[in-house]
Amino acid sequence: MRYFKDTVGLAIRLETGQDVSSATNIVFNIRKPNGKKVTWSGTAYQTTKLQYVTQSGDLDVAGWYSVYPTLAIGGWVGAGTPTNFLIEDPEKPDKKYNL
Repeated sequence: MRYFKDTVGLAIRLETGQDVSSATNIVFNIRKPNGKKVTWSGTAYQTTKLQYVTQSGDLDVAGWYSVYPTLAIGGWVGAGTPTNFLIEDPEKPDKKYNL
């Protein structure tokens, strides 16, 4: 599936493999393709996933986004595994993006 710049309402879900239903302070730490760092407030989803639904301005740059989640469960506070996702420019459908 392909995802495009300026998409609003895209659910970004990260599988944790652990029960995160009681997690608090869920933050998606994002590095955009232009190097800008931002944070998005996430939620727990279907017991083992973390989710963030994009809003206007979130996916404003085409290219590879890096994300690592942080969260708290009980007295534990920690970070998840970093991952990447590609956002393409709909006006340049054949463009290749380097990670």
